[in-house]
Parts: sequence; C-alpha cells; structure tokens
Amino acid sequence: MNSLNNKEKNLYFVMIQFVRLLKDGKDISMSKRSGQYTTIKDLLSLVDNDVVRFMMVTRSSDTHFDFDLDQCLRTQTKIPFFLYNMLMPELIVLLKNLVLKTYQPKIWM
Repeated sequence: MNSLNNKEKNLYFVMIQFVRLLKDGKDISMSKRSGQYTTIKDLLSLVDNDVVRFMMVTRSSDTHFDFDLDQCLRTQTKIPFFLYNMLMPELIVLLKNLVLKTYQPKIWM
C-alpha cells in the first residue's frame, strides 16, 4: 500500500459467496469455462430491480444465498419486499395518529 500512495493504510478483504439461482426448485447450472452464466442484467430483465436489491441486501455477503426465481415472480402480496412496501406506509400513518392523539402541545402565554 505504501508504494501506491505513500500512506500506510490497512487493506480489507471482503469474502463474498456465490449466489445460486433456482428455478422450479432446481439449480440453474452455470459454468465459466463453457460460457454458461446468468448476469445481473439477465436477472433484472426477469425480476424487478427493487426485488433483486431487497433480496441481496437482506442477506449477509459471507453466507450462501439461493436466489429463488419462482419466489420472486409470485404474486406481489407473497413477496417479502412488496409486503414491506405495503405495510410500511400504513405503519407510519398508524404511528403518526398515535403520536398526534397523545401529544399535547405546550402553549406559552
């Protein structure tokens, strides 16, 4: 690191695991040698980008991850991402109403 910028810094390595793609409960086989692989661009053409982002962010980078295409393509009410998106605004409204009912402003005269 000293030869790169004359400053001593720590170099951190982040270990990540491969993502297995599943369709109909079976692995989608990929091979770098034979050129059979699925890119993130291919995945985004099938599944909404918010769903892919949610599925990736909810997992740790150092654990194995099975990305189930069937689960992501189900109806929107059964996907955790869409449940979160539907319930969060309702929860915010509920909390605001609770706060407004219990909050009594102090008026100084």
